Amino acid sequence: MTENRLRTDQPSAPIMNRPRPLSPVPLWALALILPFLASCEPIQNLLNGGAAPPSAPATNSVGVIDLEEVAKRLGRSEAVLKALGAKEQALGQQLLQLRGSLQEKVDKRKAEIGDKPTPDQQKELLTLAGTLNEEFGKARVSAQAALSQEQVALVQKFRDEVFPVAKEIAQERGFKTILLKSESVLFAWEPESEITEEVIQRMSTPLVP
Repeated sequence: MTENRLRTDQPSAPIMNRPRPLSPVPLWALALILPFLASCEPIQNLLNGGAAPPSAPATNSVGVIDLEEVAKRLGRSEAVLKALGAKEQALGQQLLQLRGSLQEKVDKRKAEIGDKPTPDQQKELLTLAGTLNEEFGKARVSAQAALSQEQVALVQKFRDEVFPVAKEIAQERGFKTILLKSESVLFAWEPESEITEEVIQRMSTPLVP
């Protein structure tokens, strides 16, 4: 990618890089950082005098959900990435505008000094460019943080949508804990521990008024 410089016409002048894409970390890698644990005590069926609910209680107290699959099948992955792309574009435009504004400050001072700057004036231009480069660097770090915060918020919003549905299913099946399905975290699990499909089905079904 082409670099843009704060021009001082001095070979040793610091450069100001053009804003590079503020690429976020993989979406569902972040989901793994956010624990999806539900301490769900099995619900007693009061109509049956405290007997177990109609569905047979699970022999394994831990359920497993593939959050990435849920997001993909429900179209949430695409929506989140689209929202992040729009945020990244807006932040990139802000950085470009800031870079242009900072460059104008250097050009203005250079014009005031003229074509034959003294050694002290050359030093002044280099110092100015360095100061403005530092300002731009801080703005870029701030933009990256804003994009990361947006990603966290979007993932958390999706997690909040899934949580009550997963918890309900977990209670029905006697699971006390729900873990995210990940081969890097879970070495093996029983098929009956999976609640992914049930979560997708329930979240896909419109609520009856």
